[in-house]
Amino acid sequence: MQNPDTFDAHMKREREADRRAAFDFCAACHAKDIDAFRASIHQLTELSVSGWNVAIRKVARERPAISDEMKKVFEAFWIEARYFPLGVGDDRALATALRLLLPPYTGPVMRLYRGTKYHEWRFRRYGFSWSANLEEADFFAQGPRQALEGGTVVMETEAPAEAIIARISYPQEFSPEERAEFIRQQPRFSEESFQQFGHEGEYIVDRQFLGPVKVARRYSQIKPAWEQGQ
Repeated sequence: MQNPDTFDAHMKREREADRRAAFDFCAACHAKDIDAFRASIHQLTELSVSGWNVAIRKVARERPAISDEMKKVFEAFWIEARYFPLGVGDDRALATALRLLLPPYTGPVMRLYRGTKYHEWRFRRYGFSWSANLEEADFFAQGPRQALEGGTVVMETEAPAEAIIARISYPQEFSPEERAEFIRQQPRFSEESFQQFGHEGEYIVDRQFLGPVKVARRYSQIKPAWEQGQ
């Protein structure tokens, strides 16, 4: 059994490391130091436990002026770290921070879709990533995700411009020929995997500014894959 004093000391060191990483991130934002900004993103992602929670709340509170170059760096990080919002755990602070950290949206009202678990729609706790493409959103509502309690849905909304924080600019898509050649050289990489890179026209949405959200498609709960083979 672990000594309580040792455990407490370990937790204290983790909290201190999180605070230092969060401080470094915000300091880089204020200083517009692109190299320190990149290093602090790595530090928060790889070397801290809950540092992103502290850092995002700090950014939301201090509201530093972020350079355009740093916004592009953070956008690239967003593309890579698809589950980043879960590590923050504070949607209100994250929505505020993302308006500072990402290139701002300047377009019109958009019809957007999101494939997700049913309970997200039921409790109106919508996630940040939405798509302009119904079929791409549908991809995220099917398959293993249907094993979640209540199944899944594809939500649809007319998002006003003020609700859209950013439109994510993904790298140029592969042509069909380039995809085929890449998959030939990398047989473990499937065609389905390309869809998970987010070439669906991803929009980052602040749910507090959304109007009505309806269910465009509904999928029943299925057994998990490990039960289907029984």
